[in-house]
Amino acid sequence: MIPYNKTEIVRELLGRVNGRVDRLVERVNEYQRFSNEAEGAMQTRYGSAKEEHREMADTLRLRLAAMGDISQIAGFSLPENPDEVKPGTLVRLVNGDGSYSNYFIFPNGSGETVTTEEGEVVVISPNTPLAKSMLGRRKGEEFEVTLPSARRNYRVDSLY
Repeated sequence: MIPYNKTEIVRELLGRVNGRVDRLVERVNEYQRFSNEAEGAMQTRYGSAKEEHREMADTLRLRLAAMGDISQIAGFSLPENPDEVKPGTLVRLVNGDGSYSNYFIFPNGSGETVTTEEGEVVVISPNTPLAKSMLGRRKGEEFEVTLPSARRNYRVDSLY
């Protein structure tokens, strides 16, 4: 009884993250090339393009490093039929207003929304306030989360 295919969600995330990494690598290379070709402060009185492009390339390299190792996505162990919320669990919550939300707790791809046959699933990092509040909870448990915008109540409806 697993209507959500977590493997397909991970495959979708992997494709998105790979695409982001490819675009960032292209931009790093582009800024590095600009830096190599530009005149620096020593060649021209007002020229700072060389330094600015080098700084931008370095900043983008830091963003790439912050994205983490993509291989952890492919090799991440997904729990089957979990009895409590843990990383790799897809959680269906009942919101305080009675509506449902689906969250997939995963170390990479946080903030992405993946559309499945069963509905939309929002990917959240285990380090988010919502995920931290969910970890260790079981089906039927209620909990409250204090978010920057408000205080919210939830109930764990299903675990996949």
